[in-house]
Amino acid sequence: MASSISLGQFVHQPSQQLSINALPHMQLQTPRCLLFGPQRSGKTSLLFQYAFQLACSGQEVVFICDRAQLEQSPLLLPVGVSHQHAAFSKIHFKYVQDLHQLRTYGACIHLLQEPPAAVIVDDLAHLLANARLPDKRARDTEVTRALAYLADGLDQLRCVCKQPGTWLHT
Repeated sequence: MASSISLGQFVHQPSQQLSINALPHMQLQTPRCLLFGPQRSGKTSLLFQYAFQLACSGQEVVFICDRAQLEQSPLLLPVGVSHQHAAFSKIHFKYVQDLHQLRTYGACIHLLQEPPAAVIVDDLAHLLANARLPDKRARDTEVTRALAYLADGLDQLRCVCKQPGTWLHT
C-alpha cells in the first residue's frame, strides 16, 4: 500500500509553506515504518497529518498515544480544517500510559472486526520512560515485546481479513 503525505497542509506560516511545498511527497511502500527525530521536531504532527489524509479517503486509523502527553501538546490540525471535520470520526484514539498497556492492546488487536488502514504509535520513548524498568536490557526487551505483540496481532487480523495496512511509530 503506497500512501502519500503532504506536509504543506499543516504548516501555518506562508514562508514555511513555500519551502515545504517544494519537498517531494513521501511514499510509504512498507507495512512498517519508524519515524524518529529530536523532541518537538513535529513527528507527532506529521503522523497525525498522515492519519488525517487516510481518514479523508474513508479509511479507518488507530492512533495510539498517552492522553496526558497529547493534552500537554495538542496536535496541529491541517490548515483550514475544523476540529469538527467528518474525517475525524475515522481516527480512533487509543490511550496507553506505558509499554505494558501497549502490549496488552497489541495482544487484543486481532479481535477488531476489520484492520485499520494504519496503526500509529506515538512516542515510544515516553511510553518506555513510564515503564520504569531497571536496566537497558529490560527496557529493550519490553519495547521489542510490545511491538511484537502489536505486529503479530495486526498481521493475524490482516491475514484473516485479507487486507493490507501500515503501522508507524515514533
